[in-house]
Amino acid sequence: MLLLVRITLGKLVDRRGEAFFVYSCNAAMLAAFLLLAFVPNAVTYILSAVLAGYAFGGLEPSLQSMAVHTSTEETRGSANSTFLCDYDIGYGLGGGIAGSLITGLGYSAMWSIVSLACVLSVIVYVVWARHSDTSFSKRLANR
Repeated sequence: MLLLVRITLGKLVDRRGEAFFVYSCNAAMLAAFLLLAFVPNAVTYILSAVLAGYAFGGLEPSLQSMAVHTSTEETRGSANSTFLCDYDIGYGLGGGIAGSLITGLGYSAMWSIVSLACVLSVIVYVVWARHSDTSFSKRLANR
């Protein structure tokens, strides 16, 4: 699913902007996490994998595109580098936090708590993205 999304939707992000994918991908990831937390079985595991593949495949390039799009020509390299460094830091911290939550609370609680990151991500995007020309939030604010 991740490969399919990256192949098909990358150019769409460039044409339509990142906002749709930020919202839909965060919603898909939230659904995937909550399925794993509250309905753990083989079918929901597969459905979660499909949703997470869509979410990850669409969200990462959308956010990277936004980081590059909102920077000046002189700072595009720095914006890209900063995005990728923060991406790696997030992976490292997220894995450590998830592991600690599993040890202390179990898998169900870990998926429930980690799902809050999707909600926080949308809130941060809505607040910050009002400055982006491709943001759905900015279009709403200008009405």
